[in-house]
Amino acid sequence: MNIDSIMNRIFIFLTSLSFLGIGFTACSPSKTIGTQRDDVYNENIESLRIQYSDSLENSMGSADQINSSNPSPETPSLTASISTQYAINDSLNYFLDEVTDRNAENNSYQGYTVQVYTGNSREKANEAKNMVYGILPEASPTITFDPPNYKVKVGEFTDRLEAQPTYSSLKGNFPVVLIVPERFPINRED
Repeated sequence: MNIDSIMNRIFIFLTSLSFLGIGFTACSPSKTIGTQRDDVYNENIESLRIQYSDSLENSMGSADQINSSNPSPETPSLTASISTQYAINDSLNYFLDEVTDRNAENNSYQGYTVQVYTGNSREKANEAKNMVYGILPEASPTITFDPPNYKVKVGEFTDRLEAQPTYSSLKGNFPVVLIVPERFPINRED
């Protein structure tokens, strides 16, 4: 290497270093926030808040009007209906009635069960059923045949949360334990 190439590299290095220094100082904040006790931070956002009027007072009148309309010396009873713009009560009641009607027509309801075995071996299904009896004596596992598979299921639950304790008790003893949706018949006793 000759001396000119070394000088050229040193010049490029120093120039790059000076540009980096200028870049860092240009990016640094122009004002620093002090941490001394006399610096007090204050921010007023009251002008940005939404102002609400008292809906009960507007719908019923002032307190003087309420007291004058109630001649009894007891505490006045305030009744006001506050309409809600996004109420779903009627829609929810309609939906629940539809679900109840559909369940009654089908004579079944949607629930959940815990599945501990699925496979094509009847012997392994029976072993899994006996194993469930060993872990949960009060459980009543069932074996169903959905060609070509046998399935061992435990319990009839209305929601996943109700099935969780049974799932937790069985999950360490079987390779695959699942909470699966299932339709159950409605047992009517008339």
